[in-house]
Amino acid sequence: MAANGTKNKLIKGLTEHDILTFEEEKMRYQRRQGRKVTDLEFLRYLLMYASRPVISAKEGVSRGFITGHGPRYEKGDKILGRSARSR
Repeated sequence: MAANGTKNKLIKGLTEHDILTFEEEKMRYQRRQGRKVTDLEFLRYLLMYASRPVISAKEGVSRGFITGHGPRYEKGDKILGRSARSR
């Protein structure tokens, strides 16, 4: 995405750091996919990922969602929970 110009109206109002972060994450996603990804495809991926619930414990989770993917587990909570139990 170009910071200036009319390439993408979605970035209007974002800082340089926001744009660089978006580009870095998009590049990581492209490497995982093994192909070029459009900005729209990447935004769709981000929205899908962000809309999945964050569950800190596996209790009560018996199956995946409609997409076949289970919930995201908050790594920070798991690490914090582990360190609190070990004390």
